Order: sequence, then C-alpha cells, then structure tokens
Amino acid sequence: MNELDFENEFLVQAAKSLSGNSFGLLRVGGTLQDHIHYNMSATSQHCEPFPISPEGGRRSGFGDGCFSKGRQDSFFQFVENVGFKVIFGLNAMVGRKQNGPTSWTGKWNSSETENMIDDWIKQNRMRNFFALELGNEIYGESGIEAKLSVEEAVESFSELWRIVNEKFSSKNRPKIFGVDTALDNNWVRQFLNKSENGLDAFTYHSYPLGAGSSENVDKEIMDEKFNPKIYNLAEKASAFDNLPLGVWMGETGGAYNSGRNTITNRFMSAFWYIDWMGVMAESGHKAFCRQTFIGGNYGLLQVDSFLGVVVNPDFYGAVLFKELMIGKIYKASNNGESSIHQYYSEAILTNGQYQKTLLILNYSADKKQISFEGFKESATKYILSSPNLQSDKVFINQKQATFPPYPNPFKISDYAQPVGSGKLTVAGHTYAFITETLKTEK
Repeated sequence: MNELDFENEFLVQAAKSLSGNSFGLLRVGGTLQDHIHYNMSATSQHCEPFPISPEGGRRSGFGDGCFSKGRQDSFFQFVENVGFKVIFGLNAMVGRKQNGPTSWTGKWNSSETENMIDDWIKQNRMRNFFALELGNEIYGESGIEAKLSVEEAVESFSELWRIVNEKFSSKNRPKIFGVDTALDNNWVRQFLNKSENGLDAFTYHSYPLGAGSSENVDKEIMDEKFNPKIYNLAEKASAFDNLPLGVWMGETGGAYNSGRNTITNRFMSAFWYIDWMGVMAESGHKAFCRQTFIGGNYGLLQVDSFLGVVVNPDFYGAVLFKELMIGKIYKASNNGESSIHQYYSEAILTNGQYQKTLLILNYSADKKQISFEGFKESATKYILSSPNLQSDKVFINQKQATFPPYPNPFKISDYAQPVGSGKLTVAGHTYAFITETLKTEK
C-alpha cells in the first residue's frame, strides 16, 4: 500500500477490468494490518518502510508502520477512479501489550480508528466503503499474531459497533465483518452468542495447499480428488450462513507465505482458484477474497522489477468468473469422469434476460468431449489454455489474452466464439465457460 503507484496505467486498467459493469471489492489488510498506525496529521505520501523487528518479535518479522493521510488520499482517488468498494481491515492491537509470542494484555484503544473515520466522513470518503474488519488472524487458538479470547473479541467488536452506530445511520453505515481467522466453529459460535450486535458477515481464512515453500503445491493443485477437502471446509463454515450477508471466504491464496513462484502465479493456479470458487459458491458462500490483488507469488497482478506491473494468468479467469458465474451456482454432473469438474450457474439479469453458464475444468492431460445439452449452437464459448501448466501465457479460444491500449479495459467479448454444434472438445489441462443469454425469462 505504501509503495504502490496508484497512478500506474496498467494497474488502473486492470482494476477497471475487474470492476466491470459493477463495482469490485478490494480488501485492505492482511499480515501487517495489526502493525499499522493511522497518522491523520501527516500529509506526506509515504511513511518510512516497515522496520525489521528484533528476533523474538512479532510473527511477520516487521515492526509497526503507518498509513498517512496523504497516502490515504491517493488510495481513495484510485478506488474512486477504478470503481472499487473497500473492505478495510483495522488494527485491533493498538493499546495492547505483548507479553509473549502470542500473549497480549490490555484493551483495544480505538482512538486512532475513530479519528480516521471522522476524517473519512469529513472528506466524504465513506461512499467508497463497503465494510470494516477488526484484526487479522488474532482470535482464538487459530490465531497467529495473537490468540485473543472470546470475551476480548466481543469487547473489541462492541467498541467498533459503538463508533459505527454513533457516526452513521443504520442505512448508511459500513458493514462489519469478522473474524478473519482460520475456521474454528466452536469459538465463532461462542463469540456470536455473546456479541450483542454480532456481524454482518462471517469471514474466515484458509490455505489448504499448505506452505508455499512445500514441494507438493503443484501436486495438490492438480489432484482431482482434493475437492472433498474443500467441500468439507465450506460445509463447516456454512453453519454461520444465517448472518445478514452470510459466509465469505475472507482470504486465501491457496498456499500461505506468499504462494509458490512458477506455480501459484502460473496457468496451473486456475485449477485450485477457479475450482474452489465454484465449490464455495455452490456451498452457499456469498463472496471469495483472493490473496492478493497485487503482490507476492499469488497475486492476480505482480510487480516485476523490469516490466513493472504485470498480469498473472488467474486474472483472466477471475474476470470471466465474475462476469459469467452469477446468480445461483450448482455442481454439475461429470458423468463419472473424475478428472472433469463442472459447475452451472443461472440468473435473471437486471434487464429481465436469463443467463446460464457452464464451467468445465479438465484436470486430465487428455482431451475430453463435453456435452452441453440445453445450450444453443449460438451460445458463447471461452476455452482457456496455455502452452504448459507453468506458463504465464493464457490463450482464450486460441487467441493470446492481452490488454488493449490504455485506458480501455480488458473485455472478454473480444475473445468470444460460438460454441457450435455437437460436443465441446476440451483439451487436457484447460478450462472453459459456455454461456448463453436469452431474451425472455426462464
């Protein structure tokens, strides 16, 4: 956040492409969230880099840093320009004293947060907000930076609710999400039972592929039988789907500690990312937050020291999924082909038209013939392929995916082809979308 050039043309172009015809959601937070202090008197654009903490310090390896008013102004200009709404993660550790690696005492001091929100209101920034979060991976036994108790969490969130309720009407307030920690149903259930206001949505984090340093990340991604583990995770989380905005996958990059270079930033990555989005949507999750928009080896975008901001293969899959897999999503039959994973979506659009889409992932190295009964020959296909699984190139219907000249956003319609008659041939290690929009309702 403090180093990113928000005026970078490619960054702006990519963000607008993700927002599409509606707004995109950008989560601000993560590992260093609880290290950030909000300096609302500093008009400079940049704070000093995060200092390296001494051995035995906090788990990130860094000390505290700041997010200045000047830098915030640049950030809000960016999100306004590209059409993002912000989910902002607040520092929940201000005021607490560290007594051990994960042991803390004291209460959350909300004064910095309250001063910052006052400034946002004064500057009319709240129109850019969707939700607030409080703390990142600090709650319960699943916490990493800390392991705050249910009672400590209830007290902190109650204070956040006080601030929000005092400053906003119920209609205009930002939503409150939590608890942004690995799934622990028992802890969350206790928290919700003891919390007067609860949450607008339950968000949790998961990295089922394990550490990015593992030599097995690629094998896990391409394991067609890995899916039941994700379904089991999603089913457990769905215990909290009675909240106003349900359950969200609040953060995942597949493999933690920045993913794995040449794996989670290559074409192969779609076989966890696109598939898991299908699983989560089919299981009732309302949203899926990819770690990250930019940065690390698991970003949709990446910073290259020579090329600047570059797009990773999952970016194209993200745009297609967002535009085509809307409405209700179901798991579709694979007719006994374990290497084929399929999902089906249907929705009534705002103009009254009916849209349906079939998503197909072929985990096999062999081509497969896919039946698309119920779709007309004029339906549109998008087949995504690559020279090999570890390539950074993506082809859509055999045309290399690239960005048009600035400032035009990337549009999937530039790659559309009619599906034609008969069965669809899906080459090995590729995935595809078949979509159709009808002029009359279903």
